[in-house]
Amino acid sequence: MDTKQSFSKYLTELPLLWVSLAFVLGVLAAAGLLAAGSLWVGLGLFASLVLAAGWRRLPGLGRLAAFAVVIFSLGALRYQAAQPRIDETSLLYYNEVRERVTIDGSLIRPAIYRQGYVELWVEAEYIEIDGTQHPVAGNLLARTDLGQVWIYGDRLRLSGQLRTPDQSGASYQQYLARQGVHSLMSFAHAERLDGSGGDWLPAQLLTLRGRGVEVLHRLYPDPVAGLLAGILLGDESGIPQSLKDDFNDTATRHIVAISGFNISIIAGLALTLFTRWVGKRKGLWLAAGFIVLYTLLVGAQASVVRAAIMGLVVLGSQLTGREQHGLNTLAFTAALMAMINPLVLWDVGFQLSFMATLGLLVYAPPIQAWATAQLERRMPEQWAARLKGPLYDYVLLTLAAQILTLPLLLHHFGRLSLVALPANILVLPLQPAILIFGGLSLIAGFVLPLLGQLLALFAWPLALLTIRIVEWLAGPSWAAYHVGDFGMPLVMAYYFVLLAVSLPPVRSAVRAFQWQPALPAAVLAALAFGAWGLASSAPTGRLEITLLDVPGEAVLVRTPTGRNLLIHGGANAVELSAELGRHLPPFARQIDWLLVLGERPEQTDGLQSGLQNLQIANVGWAHQWPPTSFENLIARMRSEGFEVHEILSGQILSLGDGAELQIAGVGPRGATVLISWHNFQALLPLGADVDQLAQLREQSLGGIDLMLLADGGYPPLNPPEWLAALDASVYWLANDGEIEHEQLNALADRTLLQASALGWLRAQTDGNELWLSAERAPALIQP
Repeated sequence: MDTKQSFSKYLTELPLLWVSLAFVLGVLAAAGLLAAGSLWVGLGLFASLVLAAGWRRLPGLGRLAAFAVVIFSLGALRYQAAQPRIDETSLLYYNEVRERVTIDGSLIRPAIYRQGYVELWVEAEYIEIDGTQHPVAGNLLARTDLGQVWIYGDRLRLSGQLRTPDQSGASYQQYLARQGVHSLMSFAHAERLDGSGGDWLPAQLLTLRGRGVEVLHRLYPDPVAGLLAGILLGDESGIPQSLKDDFNDTATRHIVAISGFNISIIAGLALTLFTRWVGKRKGLWLAAGFIVLYTLLVGAQASVVRAAIMGLVVLGSQLTGREQHGLNTLAFTAALMAMINPLVLWDVGFQLSFMATLGLLVYAPPIQAWATAQLERRMPEQWAARLKGPLYDYVLLTLAAQILTLPLLLHHFGRLSLVALPANILVLPLQPAILIFGGLSLIAGFVLPLLGQLLALFAWPLALLTIRIVEWLAGPSWAAYHVGDFGMPLVMAYYFVLLAVSLPPVRSAVRAFQWQPALPAAVLAALAFGAWGLASSAPTGRLEITLLDVPGEAVLVRTPTGRNLLIHGGANAVELSAELGRHLPPFARQIDWLLVLGERPEQTDGLQSGLQNLQIANVGWAHQWPPTSFENLIARMRSEGFEVHEILSGQILSLGDGAELQIAGVGPRGATVLISWHNFQALLPLGADVDQLAQLREQSLGGIDLMLLADGGYPPLNPPEWLAALDASVYWLANDGEIEHEQLNALADRTLLQASALGWLRAQTDGNELWLSAERAPALIQP
């Protein structure tokens, strides 16, 4: 009887919880049953009549149940109202039309630059088919060639075939549907139109966000800059895919995504500052406004909106003086987001964020109570008091969150991280300082770049340490276990069993994360890191040539006097930026020369975007008959303010201390480079063709120490007899390159290193001796 009374009291004390859950369940029911809208209208009317007729006679729980049924029906109707309308005024109506169509519209979000293409999210205004133009409404995702820079609000004309996103990729189709996109144009021709669209506020926020990313890239090298852009601004485009995979395999991807952790720290800082300036009441309103603007600035992803709404509710409870209940707040937030966009319930980020918060609310208190009892029983009170804070913040809260997120992670990603707990224990303590100092350096970098650089010395080593820890723990092959297909029935079974064995007390307090910095130690550590950075940035007196580990082909040359030359950019801008961050010294990241000497996509696509994040002093190009795509790239570099110079055959660039880079030949596909210093020579036939090869063979080159195989080992440009006659000491093969059996036989007694197997490759020389190194242990490739 006591249990029944307690449960009844629990129901009546949290009506908002049950009403909010009723709305969410109504959305889910409508998605699963696909019933006609009249069913939900009838159910809602019936419950409304019961509620009105029996208001006085029904007990409190009866009234709550009837009202919940009404809200359930509204949730179902809201889902049905969100489904796309299909008629001649809808863009969806023209999907799968075999003819090519022309669509006029405007960009509704920044362009996303992928490897080999760019994604454009477009709001359609007109469609032209069979020579007739019709007004339409709807959004589409278009994929077009690299070569142009697109910004939010650009008006453009797309030509191509419309189709419905692939049904076999259900999760991707649902992802696009949540963004209001039901049409796809995969091979679109895009041209810019006069005028601009878009709203003023989003345009200003996107501009501010873009400038913020540029500031971070000026203050930090990649991949640290990319990581901080994700943590502070919600822009993960600068994080290499390999690093994202490492974060996934260690179950630490949540530190990159903006969530309640970030919002709580930002809200706390904003509230503290505004309260001191204008008082508590006005400070609460200003802090709330700041949270809203920050949410819009970082892109308003589902997990961010969830955290922002909960933060606003907490501020509202402080403003009104009423205590807020954690479960009430979480359920209300979910219902409000589902009311705005019912499809958000299928968003992976929302699901993980919701379940992690629910785990903290439900399981953290009993786990902490149990751990406290164990500590106090087994050790002195003073030691127990010292250990409780770190143990709770970095271990127990992680466990509480993972209890409810584990089945979703297995369902969506199919991998079980075996290093999740140690990874979170090691990286979570670093995050508050990274967020605070990184944010301060970003703000200062807008106004006083020097102050921003000084503040960056505090965040930089911590962010770099985070990356190294994650990479180290993700390194072993057993770090993440592939579980295969973990279907929804298994997910539901997990939650059913968990519910059956759990009787957790419901409490609303989740103790705020606190970080107490040791200021003197932090200052000394920052100074030490700065000293190390200055020392590592000093010229080494050696010539270094590095074949970067990027898709395609990109070569970094560091001269004996400390200058940097980049030849090509590979096929992916993000991977290029991350590799440069790894190999360029911290305080000497300027690229003195960017040389564009080939036309192949795997050489130039990495330069089609992200150039504003690279500190380039000069651009040089060499090509006999540059194609349109090559000319467009060079023209865009000029338009963006780069110093662009044509380099002719036979021209020599001084690398300092007697080292030279010579353009050995220029042809229809680009140029060949010969780098020499004292007794060392490196041959890089980056844009070689058959005619250039014939000229090189006539020159009877001798004493070549290092050669990069032309065009990824393409046999006509790397004939076995010439490779054997060249007799170089070391041969390199770029990523994605292949080599045939006859070529391997010709190089049987030489050192052949392949980037796809060894990662980045580096040759260092003092002009006489040669030292080789690689990301992974070098090994000979035998025939």
